[in-house]
Amino acid sequence: MWSRNGMLRSVLAQNARPVYSLDWNNDSTKIAYCSGDLCFIKSLKAHTAPTKWKAHDGVTLCLDWNSASELLVTGGEDCKYRVWDQFGRPVFSSVNHNYPITSVSWSFDGELFAVGSFNILRLCDKVGWSHALEKLNTGSVYSISWSPDGTQLVAGSGSGHVIHAHIIER
Repeated sequence: MWSRNGMLRSVLAQNARPVYSLDWNNDSTKIAYCSGDLCFIKSLKAHTAPTKWKAHDGVTLCLDWNSASELLVTGGEDCKYRVWDQFGRPVFSSVNHNYPITSVSWSFDGELFAVGSFNILRLCDKVGWSHALEKLNTGSVYSISWSPDGTQLVAGSGSGHVIHAHIIER
């Protein structure tokens, strides 16, 4: 929290391990973040304990919270992506991939999400089922962003590539 004159007033949470990813819920009253193998949902209200759960076997590297569906998707060093409800309860867990999941991103309507890994870009529906798998030659996909209409996405990779994907029949 910052004061009007720019002074840091309070810290919402402090962890012993790095926080690799975080996101707001739909009404900006809570944040979800991952630290180590755990995920947390923390209310901005004072004196409320966070919801926490073990998300992955290994470091949780990425997280995205969809404002339309209230579902979260995470990816980790255990080479899986997982879908959770807003209370941290599991909805879906993927099979093992060959490499850690380095990025995840929901479409704005909450119907689809994209998953990035080493040389892989995957398109999934809101319950986790894969609908498309693109094998790339770009290294790890570290960032994914959807167009506002949900028909396109761009992804950035460790090798400097920017990938453009268009969802057909949408």
